[in-house]
Amino acid sequence: MNNLIKWTLICCACMMASVGIMPAADASNASETAVATVNGTPITREMLDRSMDQRRARLAAQGQRVDPTQLAALEKQVLEELINGEILYQESVKRNITISDAELNEQWIQFKSRFPDQATFDRELKQRGLSESALKEQMRRSMQVKELVTSAFVAKISIPDAEIRTFYDQNKQLFREPETVKASHILIKVAPPDDETADAKAFKKIQTLKKKLDAGEDFATLAKAESEGPSSVQGGSLGFFRRGQMVKPFEDKAFSLKVGEISDPVKTRFGYHLILVEDRKPARAIPFEETKDRIRQVLTQQQLQKEVFSYIESEKKASKIERLLK
Repeated sequence: MNNLIKWTLICCACMMASVGIMPAADASNASETAVATVNGTPITREMLDRSMDQRRARLAAQGQRVDPTQLAALEKQVLEELINGEILYQESVKRNITISDAELNEQWIQFKSRFPDQATFDRELKQRGLSESALKEQMRRSMQVKELVTSAFVAKISIPDAEIRTFYDQNKQLFREPETVKASHILIKVAPPDDETADAKAFKKIQTLKKKLDAGEDFATLAKAESEGPSSVQGGSLGFFRRGQMVKPFEDKAFSLKVGEISDPVKTRFGYHLILVEDRKPARAIPFEETKDRIRQVLTQQQLQKEVFSYIESEKKASKIERLLK
């Protein structure tokens, strides 16, 4: 199911990335710095540089770096996205779509609430090279384009139930949940990790705790009092997890235990653990009825992407576009 959700996010990201929305250019110097024009409206070097900075930041967050030899190609791609955005924005103006101050302020408040304080918000603006007024204008234009896409395209898309069923039947490998266990643990760290004396001390303590559990002490209470892991405040609870989410010695032991069983001490790079398995869910195929709404969302998003891109390409042919980037 994670793959399906990921597909949805990719579709959304691709559409938004290919519809670059930036504030309107400053007419006083736009003609000198224009890297493109769309029906006479300039896209400035400043706007392109800002979009490039944002693209680099997104790639860096994903662990990717821009190869200098590919910089020119990336610039052209980002410029094309800005052209796409301007095409849609101009169409929203033609259709008299407007965003009221009340609607903008509501979104503005939601946006600012993501930041812990004003100082953090101000630093973010500075990093983006934006003022509050410029960011509000960018937000207004984005909301205007979103309203255009919703009214002109989304309302017209309808995915038949039969198509959803076909997608499910042809992609059943996406609709499987792996076996999971719900476990809690008590951790006694070995510090420093390679010190034999520290190791012996930690092992002695974990053995003492195991004896207390065998004598009937409550696992969660003991974990809160003695565990040296971050989960101690939750009584050692780690919730449900599947294979591949924990270090292998811990995982192998957890999946070998019966519900209600407590392990002997288990050594990992973090130290010594006692593991209690509280519940287990076997692997299963997710029934169609549980996932059809999410499939509908994915197929709708895919169709929306096709419709919007097709519209943009059609409008480009009917528009006067100059690409001035060297």
